[in-house]
Amino acid sequence: MTRVGRGAAVSCAFAVLAVAAAVPVAAAESGAVPAAPVVSSAEYPDDGAWHDGVGTYGTFTIDSASDDVVSYRYSWLGDTTHTLAPSVPGGPVAFRWLPERDTATYLQAQAVDSAGRVSAQTTYYVRVTRGRPAVTHWDPQHPSGATPGTGVTLDASGPSGTSVASAAALDGTDEGYLSLDPAANPPGTFAVDGLMRIRTGA
Repeated sequence: MTRVGRGAAVSCAFAVLAVAAAVPVAAAESGAVPAAPVVSSAEYPDDGAWHDGVGTYGTFTIDSASDDVVSYRYSWLGDTTHTLAPSVPGGPVAFRWLPERDTATYLQAQAVDSAGRVSAQTTYYVRVTRGRPAVTHWDPQHPSGATPGTGVTLDASGPSGTSVASAAALDGTDEGYLSLDPAANPPGTFAVDGLMRIRTGA
């Protein structure tokens, strides 16, 4: 800009600089989905063999080679989907599973990263045997294998509509109980199998 006054002409130049505001820039993403998870279990390995068995817990670990995995999805036989989050991104997760019957089944798992991308599905096969023989058993006709309370009637009639000839009737009071044989080791993990019919009403 030039301004003419009483004295000599004066020329002034102005430079305007545009300054962009500092904006955080997100790290570039490759767009790749996380690596498919690896499933392992010491009790129930996926090795084509049958493993013992019904009533025995197994621990399953799910892990991924990707370091930004924030959760894992898994389901049995395509049933209800469960979600577990690792303690740190990319870390493994573990859960316990108790087979209730002898069968061949499979576990399906996927990894999910922080951007919500889902990995390919891993299928892990499990083959479960009937399990170990019973440690003890209880005969409802005689006080063997368990100690009944005073509210228990031994050798009662079996439930109608079934082939059970005899049973034990529990009267629903505090004394209607059966105390397991010590051989079952109640402080530990054990399974109980039985046929029961609950009578409702008066």
